[in-house]
Amino acid sequence: MNLIPKPVVLTAAAACSGLGVDLPTMRAAMLAGRHAMRPLRDFGGLPARFEDVPGAWLEDRKPMRGRTYGAASNLSLFIAEQALAQTGWLPAQTEEAWIFAGSSRGNSCELMGVRHGRRPHRLYAASNSMHSEIASAVSIECGIRGPWQVFSNGCASGLDALIWAAHAVSCGLAPRALVVSVDLPLIGSMLEDFASTGLISSNGVNDPYSEHTSGFFPAEAASAMTVEPEGRGTVLSGAWITSDAYDPIGFPPDGEGIARALKKAWSYFDGKSPGWLAAVCPHASGTRAHGLAEREALRSVISSAGARDVPTYLFKPFTGHSLGASGVLDVALLHEFLSRGELPPNLPGLAGNCAEIQLPEHVLPADGRTVLKISVGMGGHNALLAMKQLLVFLLLALACAHAGDPPEIAHGFVRAETIYPPPLEEVRYASTYNFTGHVLYPFPAVFLHKGAAAALQKVQEDLASQGLGLKIYDGYRPLSVQARMWQIVPDERYVSDPLKSRGRHTRGTAVDVTLIDHLGNDLRMPTPFDDFTEKAHRNSGKWTGEERANCLKLEAAMKKRGFVPFPYEWWHFDLADWEKYPPLDVSFEDLARGLSTTKPLP
Repeated sequence: MNLIPKPVVLTAAAACSGLGVDLPTMRAAMLAGRHAMRPLRDFGGLPARFEDVPGAWLEDRKPMRGRTYGAASNLSLFIAEQALAQTGWLPAQTEEAWIFAGSSRGNSCELMGVRHGRRPHRLYAASNSMHSEIASAVSIECGIRGPWQVFSNGCASGLDALIWAAHAVSCGLAPRALVVSVDLPLIGSMLEDFASTGLISSNGVNDPYSEHTSGFFPAEAASAMTVEPEGRGTVLSGAWITSDAYDPIGFPPDGEGIARALKKAWSYFDGKSPGWLAAVCPHASGTRAHGLAEREALRSVISSAGARDVPTYLFKPFTGHSLGASGVLDVALLHEFLSRGELPPNLPGLAGNCAEIQLPEHVLPADGRTVLKISVGMGGHNALLAMKQLLVFLLLALACAHAGDPPEIAHGFVRAETIYPPPLEEVRYASTYNFTGHVLYPFPAVFLHKGAAAALQKVQEDLASQGLGLKIYDGYRPLSVQARMWQIVPDERYVSDPLKSRGRHTRGTAVDVTLIDHLGNDLRMPTPFDDFTEKAHRNSGKWTGEERANCLKLEAAMKKRGFVPFPYEWWHFDLADWEKYPPLDVSFEDLARGLSTTKPLP
């Protein structure tokens, strides 16, 4: 069952870790290929056996200090106030919010006599040693009177807190929620326990899926975020939690519990929007057993779904492993990248690439598709959260009147992503997920003639006022690619004969589009894209009322701005005078470089 039945929005996030004092600093470090790890001897005060173990910690210890609360509680309050400052909530809205906190070890440092530089008041000794003080401190100091609760499910604690916060908001139980997560594991006795269980790295290999990895790098971190029914931010669209029922410290070698959660998510989204997956951000703690199990789970699920080369992002090589705080830290970092329409890079040189998963070392476009974040807690607890870039066309519409023409590159063409508001792009022909089963474009991009782009921009402006937008599957298509398609489907109802008409898409004036709502979800249409059946025809009598209404809404919006609907494909539209534009056989590479060269047409 999807624990987030109605999508909600992560509207604000704040975080600090050894990688940086805030999210922009951490993003900059990741883009530069820098990690936070240093020998723990530099931290000081730990047993000698851990001096050469890499770890990461907060340089500024002041946020942990204070006489009333424990160190973890003080840090939670510090980061929660940063997140709340971004929301613009009125005092009454803050007061009725709910708090969800997550921490694996909570204020265990206080129990072990580690104060992180604070001078505690003895009056609060009983409170200081409680996990729940993390939430109560935020409630008291921020004036939040809604319910608060604390999750301590091992390394899944923070992600669990976020999932159940999203669940409460999605179901209408909570009007809005604040999530906080913190862990401070750099304590001698705690590290001894981890080492005894074989969890701490013994060889310094910072590569979770490598055959040489031997354990995790302990790290400090804190994150906070707000969840609301709507707003601007990152969409949280699904969550699934499973248990292994296997072993208190080990994992099934095939990662069965992780695979089960992945299959649930895959089944849910695949039935709604094919091509939905942008990337996976796994737990990837660094322990050998977990790396083998999780990677096997990813490979088996991706392979059984018929997918391959799924971008996969391992964050702990950058940040270290902050136990229960790691999941929400990863989500905060993903939010920072997704808010810019980006997928983050991996630390260069990681092992783990295979047919099913790839570890990109450079930024990729998010394209409004879904990222799956996984956290795993000791004892066999697997949490999975689905999130994606929010496309708020209503907000973008406010600036549309000031939008200029998209910049021209070559041959009078522009990139569709420069239209404002930008349409969501799902370029099927840059992958094997299309009717040919072959990769036809060298990279995912949509090029249009500037006349078509200007008209499409007007369509986007019109739709934005209704809280809607376009998803675009295809635009310009080189004539040589058109010829390959004709060889596979020689039927002029669906593919133009390149020798007779020279094609429609070859001129940059044809577009394949569908409608999406303000959260980027596809509106229901009669068939999937590139469905070569009569149900895709505009005169089909097999459409439901909802399908017909959505098709007519799309058709009306496109016709209003000069596009003509194609009779055999509900998604295809041509600029009214498309035959006046010359067909081209210019490669995507040359267009992207702004070159005006073209091949001779046959």
